[in-house]
Amino acid sequence: MTFPPPRIALAVIAAFLLGAVARAEPPIIPDPLKPWVDWVLWNEDSRLCPSPFNDPAKSLCSWPTRLEFRADATTGNFDLGVTVYSTSWIALPGGIDAWPLNVKVNGVPAPVVERENAPSIRLRPGTYRIEGTYRWHEIPQRVTLPKTIGVLALLVDGKSVESPTWDASGELWLKRRSTAEETDRDFLGVKVFSVLEDGIPLWLRSEIELSVSGKSREEQIGTILPEGWQLASVASEIPVVVDAEGNLKAQVRAGRWTVRVSAFRADNPTEIAFAASAKPPVTEELLAFRASPDFRLVDIVGAPSVDVSQTTFPDQWRELPVFRWEISTPLRIEERLR
Repeated sequence: MTFPPPRIALAVIAAFLLGAVARAEPPIIPDPLKPWVDWVLWNEDSRLCPSPFNDPAKSLCSWPTRLEFRADATTGNFDLGVTVYSTSWIALPGGIDAWPLNVKVNGVPAPVVERENAPSIRLRPGTYRIEGTYRWHEIPQRVTLPKTIGVLALLVDGKSVESPTWDASGELWLKRRSTAEETDRDFLGVKVFSVLEDGIPLWLRSEIELSVSGKSREEQIGTILPEGWQLASVASEIPVVVDAEGNLKAQVRAGRWTVRVSAFRADNPTEIAFAASAKPPVTEELLAFRASPDFRLVDIVGAPSVDVSQTTFPDQWRELPVFRWEISTPLRIEERLR
């Protein structure tokens, strides 16, 4: 049997693998190329990890779920769930002043080392439950959490803290008086502001504002993309994920957060509408239209215009004509001149 030169094998196998990943299917590799697979993929485990829509060169090879953290006067412990897609370093709660002890992964003791100033363990692909304990002479004022954590359940001296004081740098405060105060019930408010940019492709850029109170938790926000639109990028201050149907899920905590989403269509649609099975997070949204008169002239039909000065529409789009779109009604794009 003869084999293609290594450079050709690399290109062919890479094409098969990348195409399979894009289709979320197992790769089908011809028998003559199978002996080259391990060589081509050496040190490239991250190829099979999900990537952010706005940076395909970046790989997200682990996804933490819910962190439970308990602390009292002399001890503390944590319980963290995590899914690993490719062999990765997983940062743990704590630091030099609060080092996790007796760390176990699925009940098996695991070594902890310092990496990038954080206690960390190395895990192969799989789903894990990580546990650990702490010892201190008195409860510390704060403990550092990995920035990838989005959902937290905190107990201090046996009492649940419904709204932990947890800043943007990842510092969880354990002794601030505010953590023991009565907090609001769980609440999630959603507003959607968008701009439609004419051209080829046609762009839809949205800002989804989340107003959250109560405990940290995971929320299904809803369908954020109309039917036929392709997601291009997602930028968020909190952990979020968007599935193939355009449904947004977020790990929220008390505060106000903005998720920015960009999507496009290149098929020159005449209307914008959500699928019948979709569950949008709002019943209406404010939508601006950025025309491209050098390309064509169009009218937006199916939504009344509004006085933007009477709204909280984002500053960067306020100079554009703005419409109030009832989501249940398709928004039509009527071309007058091209």
